[in-house]
Amino acid sequence: NSSVSSVIACGAGLDMKNLGSSYFNYVTIVGKGDFNYWDMIATDQQLNSTPLKHLLLTFDGIHEWPDAKTMSDAISYAMDPSKSNKITLKDFDTSLEQKEQGQRNEFMKAFQTRDASYWLDEISKLNNAFKNSKNEGEKWMDRRLLSFINMMSYLKVSDMLNNKQLNQAQPFLEVFKASDPKNPDGPYLTADWYALKGDKQGAISALNEAMKLGYDDFAHFSTDPMLASIQNEPGYQSVYKKLSE
Repeated sequence: NSSVSSVIACGAGLDMKNLGSSYFNYVTIVGKGDFNYWDMIATDQQLNSTPLKHLLLTFDGIHEWPDAKTMSDAISYAMDPSKSNKITLKDFDTSLEQKEQGQRNEFMKAFQTRDASYWLDEISKLNNAFKNSKNEGEKWMDRRLLSFINMMSYLKVSDMLNNKQLNQAQPFLEVFKASDPKNPDGPYLTADWYALKGDKQGAISALNEAMKLGYDDFAHFSTDPMLASIQNEPGYQSVYKKLSE
């Protein structure tokens, strides 16, 4: 769209194959603990071979919206790229990328064979390393690995719930929540689990917990087939009303 003058991407980048002849200012924002961290850096580096003016910004966070200061800097650059200094690849410790990718590959294999207790132990180790590491690069790598475990456990739990493997899903629900206790999808998936088990009150209680953590995906909630058994319950209707406002 030729009328678009600037793009700000948070946590996920554009597909370079679809760039074509488009021209716009481009700002990449990614949390240092985001599992998409290296992909976002790669996208920014690819833009060096295009005429686009672009900037990469990082912040102390995970796969989430950035703080106000970072977003303000992004908007300022998008409006006038001449006022900002370009961040180059030398500002990032790329020696960690291969090490991190190797650990991700090991984790992907382990998710096929290891039980929930193994993952709870790994989460504890990574949390301690993140809190206590004096090496900034290693610290955020550990946080990204936590985010990766969170993503993988989400996919595993979702697959188990879709296949009605409720007993197998329960321990991995705990893994998902332990890897990111503030993620509202944890109690939301728990609500799905309770609803599929026929525990209506447990499901509604979990939905309210998800709401307290900031769950706001009305489109998914209102069409979620796993919650069909509780749709006539007052507690469900209350959540529906709040999310639809």
